[in-house]
Amino acid sequence: MSALLAFAFVASVSGEPAATRLDAAKAYVQAIYRRIPGKFNYRLVRYVPELRRLIERDDAAAKGEIGAIDAVPFCDCQDTATNYRVLRTSVESTPRGGARVTTFLRNDKVGRFVVDLVSTRGRWAVADIHTPDMPSFLAMMRREVSREENLARPRRSQ
Repeated sequence: MSALLAFAFVASVSGEPAATRLDAAKAYVQAIYRRIPGKFNYRLVRYVPELRRLIERDDAAAKGEIGAIDAVPFCDCQDTATNYRVLRTSVESTPRGGARVTTFLRNDKVGRFVVDLVSTRGRWAVADIHTPDMPSFLAMMRREVSREENLARPRRSQ
């Protein structure tokens, strides 16, 4: 996985022409999708701090069981089909120097997957993921991790 991440992190995001920055963002997400069929660990992807903390809190609350994340968030899948294939990928800039990478992926059926990226210390980091079945990974994690933690808290008897 480190080779996957190293490729995308080599280029500095700040101070580069927009086309070069967007090319690096697109390459980063393409590398993630190339890596999914196999032993892909979504936890090793670079996330913005809030999303990283939510993933860690979900893991802690799940205590080795399935938590809020029950599939690979980038493909909304547990396994890949024999016809898994990235069909096309595009990138556009977003406010404040971010990028939005859209990937059309065939994994049994064709779906549109969108990854929002922000520049963190000169590197791209995942800020949110949008899939056909999950409008916002970040929103789902905020909601579900809080719910998991509330359920795990001991109740006071009255």
